[in-house]
Amino acid sequence: MVGRGMTKIEWKHIKVPDFVHEKLKQMSAREKRAIWQVVYDSFTYYEMMKKRPLLKSALPTLDKASWYIAKLSQAVTWYIVTQSDENYQLTVKTVSDIGSRLGVRMDTLLGALEIYRNTRRKTSKHRAMVLKALKETVASIILRISEEEKKEESSKKTSAG
Repeated sequence: MVGRGMTKIEWKHIKVPDFVHEKLKQMSAREKRAIWQVVYDSFTYYEMMKKRPLLKSALPTLDKASWYIAKLSQAVTWYIVTQSDENYQLTVKTVSDIGSRLGVRMDTLLGALEIYRNTRRKTSKHRAMVLKALKETVASIILRISEEEKKEESSKKTSAG
């Protein structure tokens, strides 16, 4: 059925090797989408990567920053929601590990978590204090990653020139 203002879709067949067809079927089933949608998205992604080589090279750095920020946010908010000594220790370990891996100081966030832990009657102000420290830490991670990327770009330019 074709809606108002839409033209009828014309279908074509293409030949692909069996192993490619199997992979397309698997992706289609996993994503609960038609095979043609998987193929179309793949081509769209491929075109975007060809047109934007800078974005392509930045993906690993962006992916790294996104991963650590998500992990950090999850750990801190999980502790706020489910407070226990075990969760506190896990959160402190996660925060410390991320800080050492990225070379970012986590003192403010760790201090806020400790204050939150030792507060008897936790209010929204106490949660806001922890979340503000988390926000500052996320900003530090973003700055650190962007500095790292600038260094990589400048070293690529000097080695190429």
